[in-house]
Amino acid sequence: MVEGQNNNAILTVTVNNPNPQQITVNYTTAPIDATANVDYTSQTGTLTIAPNTSTASISIPILNDNLNEPDEVFTVTLSNPVNATINPDEAIGQVIITDTLQSAITRTLPTNVENLRLIGTNNINGTGNAGDNKITGNSGNNILAGANGNDIYCFNASTQLGSDTIQETTTGGIDTLDFTGTNTAVRVNLGVTTNQTVVTNNLKLTFSANNTIENIISDSGNDRLTGNSLNNTLTGGGGNDQLTGQDGNDSLIGGFGDDLLTGGNGSDNFIFNSSNLGIDAISDFTPGSDKIVLSKAIFTALQSIIGNGFSQPAEFASVADDDLVATSSAFIVYSTSSGSIYYNQNGSAAGLGSGSEFANLLTVPTLIAADFTLIN
Repeated sequence: MVEGQNNNAILTVTVNNPNPQQITVNYTTAPIDATANVDYTSQTGTLTIAPNTSTASISIPILNDNLNEPDEVFTVTLSNPVNATINPDEAIGQVIITDTLQSAITRTLPTNVENLRLIGTNNINGTGNAGDNKITGNSGNNILAGANGNDIYCFNASTQLGSDTIQETTTGGIDTLDFTGTNTAVRVNLGVTTNQTVVTNNLKLTFSANNTIENIISDSGNDRLTGNSLNNTLTGGGGNDQLTGQDGNDSLIGGFGDDLLTGGNGSDNFIFNSSNLGIDAISDFTPGSDKIVLSKAIFTALQSIIGNGFSQPAEFASVADDDLVATSSAFIVYSTSSGSIYYNQNGSAAGLGSGSEFANLLTVPTLIAADFTLIN
């Protein structure tokens, strides 16, 4: 069932041998991972099958919550038949609610349906609606248009996808290219409209207009992601990535691996929120303008409150040399000789505990507590 397109789930109950007497059977719904009275209307009732007929239907209302969600499942169970018996292997029906409409032909999403997935190998096109859509092409050459809303274009380019065109406008919302599942290198530049090879042999992309896509999410390859004049969020994955923001106030998230981060012009955020940090090199950090953003979920020793700087000043310190880092009592320690930033997880105890170096500022600027921001 496609949420927003199908208002009811219709389950047909079939009698193998029609009975000259009226048949009744009870039914009840139960959730698996759907939420009763949010995703569907919970019901308990009795179904009547007229004499000498073989079928009757149960109708369960499907509710559109306007959320973009994974598939959800609930069941309808039959019990207590009168003038019939129930095959125990067929007593439970399962209903899958999906937010994704699949199409093997050129398709525009109906109102209230969130996601569109093109299937097959033909060169077909997909268009979103006014909502926030996820649009996925097929292995052919597709034209994908999100229309209004904050749209996500999904490409698992570990297999051959073709040469696609993305049609967006500057008023089309905040849009994202998502390469989750792609296990080879992604190369994409949001600032050009010429056809570009994004994944060798598997995917080429053309943007119909410049500066219309804001964000990129990559996966496990050694990726090279380049922004444009908008405020970009570039998210690396498990590889050693190169992220370049260009103009705009950008957010760069290297993820796993040893990444090269370049903010470009604007006031940029370099975000460290990965559970497996490498050592990221920041090529152009500008104190007073850019921020190093630390997640307290990763840097768990920090007790300072969320926000700019350190509410507990002793949690940040600068030292003259890397050799002095482990003897500092601060949790975040900056070496003014090398530009390296360390997480000194155990504070005043010997060594760094479970911490390590996680960033290096290549220009070795003077760094103060106000150059940091703490987030959850």
